[in-house]
Amino acid sequence: MGVYYQQDNDQFYDAFFKNSVTAMLIIDYETLKIVDANYAACKFYKYSYQEFLKLKITDLNTLRSDQVYTQLNLAASHVKNSFTFKHKLSTGEIKNVLVNSGVVNINQKNYIHTIVFDITDREVSLKPVSQMQAILDNLPFVAWFKDLQGRYMAINKSFEDQYGCLKENVVGKYDFEIFTKAQADTFLFGDIDIITKKKKVHFEEKNENGRWNEVYKSPVYNEYGNIIGTTGITRDITDKKLQEKALHDAGRREMLLLQETIELKDNFITLITHEFKTPIAIINAAIQTMEIVCKDDITAKMKNYLNKIKQNSLRQQRLVDNLLDITRLKAGRMKSSFTNVEIVSFTNEIVESVKLYADQKLLRLTFQSSCKTLMVSTDIEKYERIILNLLSNAIKFTPANKSINVILYKKGSYLKVDIKDKGIGIPDDKKSIIFERFGQADTSLTRQAEGTGIGLYLVKLMVDNLGGTIDVSSEVDYGSTFSISLPLQLGSPKKAHVINESKILQATSLEFSDIIL
Repeated sequence: MGVYYQQDNDQFYDAFFKNSVTAMLIIDYETLKIVDANYAACKFYKYSYQEFLKLKITDLNTLRSDQVYTQLNLAASHVKNSFTFKHKLSTGEIKNVLVNSGVVNINQKNYIHTIVFDITDREVSLKPVSQMQAILDNLPFVAWFKDLQGRYMAINKSFEDQYGCLKENVVGKYDFEIFTKAQADTFLFGDIDIITKKKKVHFEEKNENGRWNEVYKSPVYNEYGNIIGTTGITRDITDKKLQEKALHDAGRREMLLLQETIELKDNFITLITHEFKTPIAIINAAIQTMEIVCKDDITAKMKNYLNKIKQNSLRQQRLVDNLLDITRLKAGRMKSSFTNVEIVSFTNEIVESVKLYADQKLLRLTFQSSCKTLMVSTDIEKYERIILNLLSNAIKFTPANKSINVILYKKGSYLKVDIKDKGIGIPDDKKSIIFERFGQADTSLTRQAEGTGIGLYLVKLMVDNLGGTIDVSSEVDYGSTFSISLPLQLGSPKKAHVINESKILQATSLEFSDIIL
């Protein structure tokens, strides 16, 4: 295995060592073993990475082992760091190489880091290249090193290209001698923050030329753990930012278009449903007129037909009302009218109005309350429709000779109403969609029960409108429990709402128009 570097240094290790185009080796100078090699070294020496880790530096160097050991100790002692050797490739070919070596501390152990240059075809007297400079110049992004006083000690070729200056005009100088005052102040305060807090930083910034840079900065430590300066790398990410902005703008345009489409669709539904209300009202009025004016002339067969017409017109009216209410609630155009009401009696009257439909299906429908009386403030019409809709679903999907229970109680500062049935239940993978528009647990069963799939969606919107929540717990073949939670509140003192049984029966007839008596 190669030398292990800590996780937070992986990026720098890959950039400075593994991905460098210059051959590099890490050597244990006590054992002379090669403990790591980069891709360029594998290519140059023509060894695989695994083969390299089995070698010693003496397998490459043509000198005797004791001579190689002496040279490595010179590098380890900082006496000398540049050497000229003859190195042997895996093919047996001999190459003249220039080796720059220095000590690196990895996981609290010192190793020799060597940079190898092929000088076979060049003058052996080639001017030595510093280890740091060679690494820096091979980086594809801006890199620099400063001392504690803020003077540049090294920069790379990318630095020269980006800022339009030469190394000799930068090294040894301060930021304020090179950049504008605004830029220099930004760099200075950033360096001071890194040194005082002893932390690495990563951020994105926009420079004076309008280009975006991604910046990594870090303090530099010597072998004794003392900070000796700061280093950083900067990558131009302007193209990336422009792409992100283009994607964001495109997404925003699509969102606006989608919102306009939804609004157009809702307006169309509102218009169409309004147009439906007029013929439905005329049909209902005509039926009522016939039942009053022609009651003596209506035969049993005619009465049966009239009942079918009445029931289906109520179903259409219910669908129209539901669609209108959904669009109003979604658009925030349906206001709540809160009134004080004795909720126990009111809920009981709603349940009683439904018993005729439950009896028809041989279902036991009961109501229980932990309170004898309870005065609350709520929107009576919405509350009534919520309970009726949930009871309608329970009756539709509960087999004969089973039970449906409505339980009312207080829990903290909330009014709780549970509607429990022993029906077919809801699969786990459908529970998350039943409160969505046209969300249905079982499409075939909904069709058999003459449902539209918007009832629970409307219930959820109305419960939200009242400041409450609705949840469901269910098990297939064992039934479901829909739990409503509404905040307990009381409006300003005034005469309480008087329960109108006739109006409740009328609302029940509309809500239960899907169920044939």
